[in-house]
Amino acid sequence: MADEQESKKRRLRKRGHGEGSIRQRADGMWRGTLMLGRRLDGKPDVRYVYGKTRTECQLKLDKLRRTAQSAAPPAANRFTLGEYLEQWLRDAVKPSVRPRTYESYDQQLHSHIIPALGRTKLTALRPDSLQKYYATKIAAGLSPTSVKYHHAIIHRALKQALKWDLVSRNVAESVDAPRPRSEEMRFLLPGEVSKLIEVSDEAGDRLLALWALAIYSGARQGELLALRWSDIDLESGRVRITRALERTSGGVGVYAEPKTASSRRTITLDPDVVAILREHMDRQKDEKASTGAEYDDQGLVFCTQIGRPLIRFNVVRDFKNALARAGLPPIRFHDLRHTNGVLMQLSGVGIRAAMGRLGHSQARTTLETYGHITPDMDIDAATRIAATIRGGGKVGTPKTVPNEPVRDSLI
Repeated sequence: MADEQESKKRRLRKRGHGEGSIRQRADGMWRGTLMLGRRLDGKPDVRYVYGKTRTECQLKLDKLRRTAQSAAPPAANRFTLGEYLEQWLRDAVKPSVRPRTYESYDQQLHSHIIPALGRTKLTALRPDSLQKYYATKIAAGLSPTSVKYHHAIIHRALKQALKWDLVSRNVAESVDAPRPRSEEMRFLLPGEVSKLIEVSDEAGDRLLALWALAIYSGARQGELLALRWSDIDLESGRVRITRALERTSGGVGVYAEPKTASSRRTITLDPDVVAILREHMDRQKDEKASTGAEYDDQGLVFCTQIGRPLIRFNVVRDFKNALARAGLPPIRFHDLRHTNGVLMQLSGVGIRAAMGRLGHSQARTTLETYGHITPDMDIDAATRIAATIRGGGKVGTPKTVPNEPVRDSLI
């Protein structure tokens, strides 16, 4: 009989999620407990009610729950959007993202978002306010791509606020982000690649190996600047991508994990680029010998003349000079990665191989980024169509591009 009564008490005490709990204290008073969510600091926002009887306590607890369900969490009403974003940036973003990403968020928040929207109460932010903010920024000359980035930051911040029960919905989901203008990708064609390497070699460019490896491997700039000689096996012609060099706004280089798990990869190199790397190694040994004890040997493949990590600004400057010497159109350093993707496309490299070399986790990314038609490919398409018509339906033989792509290639 006593066991049945205890079991009945346990059933009465068991309540569903969000219903709270009621307990009798030693002094005979009843206390109801209800968790309304989490405060801005992430800690539980727990409220209590008291009654002389269990029924009185239950009525007070129900009233508290109804109030919480019909309005935004009381804790959130005390904070402005600016106050919330400051703490979100410090407590949620900084520990979980790469240093460069954190600095980018910090800059956009303090230069644009907080000055414009920061005084609005977190719970009072409306979709039309966001839409007006986006329109105002674009009218002021900010690019749609930049404003879309602001939208992504705000959306992520409010998503976290929703998880912390500080807002009842993510208002950014009800706003259309600006659509960035599509920009034509720039890259070098095979003849232009040969010219860049040839002229750089004739000029004694100490970063020739960097341009060549970027083109032949498709590795990102940060990945190349973080390479150590221990990552390269010149005998087998293989390079391992295991880290990337990120530079913060303070100019301090930070080594970080690659962008994604698929970015950690091994790439096979052609004998031509291996030969260039061997010459680069010999030049670096000479620089080390002439510098002596002041040489800061960090084992880097690409470094300054005293062994320290290269500064991105200087790399870009030297690259632009190399293009100008070769009489080539100005492109970004990152466009050498695009060049690698297009060269694989022209060569008929399979999509799986291209994904692996570029460090992509999704075939869609590779196809959408590098699924381009070059002038020679366009001419070849016209030739094939005409040949098919003349042949009465038989597929024509390509006349301008000798390498017919494999079945699952990029083209």
